[in-house]
Amino acid sequence: MSLSYQVNIIDPLHSHLSPNLLSNLSVKESPIPSPGPNSVLVRIRAVSLNFRDLLCLADSPLYPTRTPPGLIPCSDGAGEIISAGPGSIWTDSIGDSVILLTNRDWIDGDVDVVSMENNLGAGTVNGTLSQYMIVQDPWIIRAPKNLSFEEAAALPGAAGTAMNVLQSISVGNGTTVVTQGTGGVSCAVIQHAAALGARVIATSSTDEKLQTAKKLGASELINYKTTSDWADEVLRLTHGKGADLVCDVGGSGTLEQSVKALRQGGTVCLVGFLTAPEPVDILMSLITQAKTLKGILVYSKAMLSRAVALTEEHDIHPYLGKAEVRVGRGQQAASQGIHARIQTNGTRSVFPGQTQTSSTPTPTGGSGGGSGKTKYAGVNMAGFDFGMATTGTQDASQILTPPNAQMSHFVNDDKMNIFRLPVGWQFLVNNPGDQLNSGNFAKYDNLVQACLATGAACIIDIHNYARWNGAIVGQGGPTNDQLANTWSQLASKYASKSQIIFGVMNEPHDIPSITTWAATVQACVTAIRKAGATSQMVLLPGNGWTGAASFVSDGSLAALQTVKNLDGSTTNLIFDVHKYLDSDGSGTHTDCVTGNVDVFNNLASSLRSAGRQAMVTETGGGNTQSCINYVCQEIAALNANSDVYLGWVAWAAGAWQPSWNYELTLVPTQNGNTWTDTSLVNACFKRT
Repeated sequence: MSLSYQVNIIDPLHSHLSPNLLSNLSVKESPIPSPGPNSVLVRIRAVSLNFRDLLCLADSPLYPTRTPPGLIPCSDGAGEIISAGPGSIWTDSIGDSVILLTNRDWIDGDVDVVSMENNLGAGTVNGTLSQYMIVQDPWIIRAPKNLSFEEAAALPGAAGTAMNVLQSISVGNGTTVVTQGTGGVSCAVIQHAAALGARVIATSSTDEKLQTAKKLGASELINYKTTSDWADEVLRLTHGKGADLVCDVGGSGTLEQSVKALRQGGTVCLVGFLTAPEPVDILMSLITQAKTLKGILVYSKAMLSRAVALTEEHDIHPYLGKAEVRVGRGQQAASQGIHARIQTNGTRSVFPGQTQTSSTPTPTGGSGGGSGKTKYAGVNMAGFDFGMATTGTQDASQILTPPNAQMSHFVNDDKMNIFRLPVGWQFLVNNPGDQLNSGNFAKYDNLVQACLATGAACIIDIHNYARWNGAIVGQGGPTNDQLANTWSQLASKYASKSQIIFGVMNEPHDIPSITTWAATVQACVTAIRKAGATSQMVLLPGNGWTGAASFVSDGSLAALQTVKNLDGSTTNLIFDVHKYLDSDGSGTHTDCVTGNVDVFNNLASSLRSAGRQAMVTETGGGNTQSCINYVCQEIAALNANSDVYLGWVAWAAGAWQPSWNYELTLVPTQNGNTWTDTSLVNACFKRT
């Protein structure tokens, strides 16, 4: 089934322009449709809420059309092609990421007839706030390869309109563009104008917003609250000449200054009307100085295509902030458990059903989806792995015992339900094939028992990178039997504990033969099952640091599919994947540059095709705003694919010391009986 959101009758007392208008929606469940001739079925992965959508929802007199009761709202969205109808030009593009064209009348050339009643989410045409949509071939465009679904959903209305603005003149080196505020269109104008080589002067109401504009590419900044005659400041900055182009989003409240800020022969593009229409005295200035006033309401497909090309060429990412709102109202919405995440301060994106409860119907067919929340969520408890190098060599002097109390806090206060307990192989045994070191194992078992006592799932993870002192297991180093022997002993200790999960090996890398490595994994699985642990999950790691991005391409998935239980089944044999979000994917930098949305969506498709599931046992980032933005995106992507991703385990809490200033620390601070989480845990990892 497919879930969509329809507009109820708008209450005039609550029709102010606010994202809270989304609370006035009801949920509709309907069969997943099949595409007809020259059309495709798109699974919507993210939706953008624009100011235009709010005007339509509020039945505002400022906009020529509305979203009537019974219609699905929102005009922008991004998703993936699930199937194509007869004659579709997208037949060979199943699985491709696409964005939707809001205006369906204007493909290219000069604007002819544009019916606002024929735009998505208004008039008579259903919008994008739905899990699945049938879309005619001409009304979709391939999404930029450098954007996540969330970012791509924020592109069409903002960037398409921005390109209409910028094509009003030949924007490039030597031209000056003035923008107003940091709304979606203004941000897109700044980014694309700067990419074209223009000088951008940004005006806004606060210094904080102006710093955002500067990061997006503005070279000069004007606070119009402290500099009320901002047009004079534009003239000063341009040595009296004026700007070539002004993007006006204020309407009558800003239009006189916009015209004043222009050079002779310059152009004002009137994009919005944040103030009510009032007469303005600009006629003589337009005539005597040959200035042009151009109204901008929509954009063509060709304009959006050019914006997509610039976005890819210059690696432009739409600016997104973050806030939470509820979609749907009353008991119906509450019983469905449907919420949405809305990105604010700029174009805003909604994830339909991303936090649905397990009672929400799961879509059938297509690419699947899941309940909207992964079964497991938790953190790594580092300490017994300290001193372990990627060569599989461990300096035992660095080992520290993780505090048990942290796990109780994460379970009780943050609603987490899984912990990964990494440990060095050398800590467990003195030499490959030896019996467990009783003293060391007792220390480790204390941590395991504390984990079990919380009621959470507990992953035992040998953290040796498929090596012992530099030599690869099964490929010139310790034998398969020696690693399997350690696992047999561990499995026999915990065979009766259903909460235990066995993580065969942390991050194998640079393995000469993936098929030979699969045989090593098989030996461990066989040993675990023969030791009596027949029902617990076993996590199967691949090559390449068991990276999610390369899990298919490097042959790991195909090779590990051959690993079987004693009865020949693959029940509870779960693929183990990792993915970080920093510039080189190493998890060693405090800033994040991607939400890994496409990575996890692509792997999800492969997992569904194979009929398998995965667990993300390492991911994370620094306690920075960039990581908060991107990690939350990543968690949303995993939740949206919870049919194939059982859960995630963030890196890392445990025994990190405050004086170390560890980049990716998730260690909470304790003051008496009160715990305080890091900003990243609070924003993205904590569950409610």
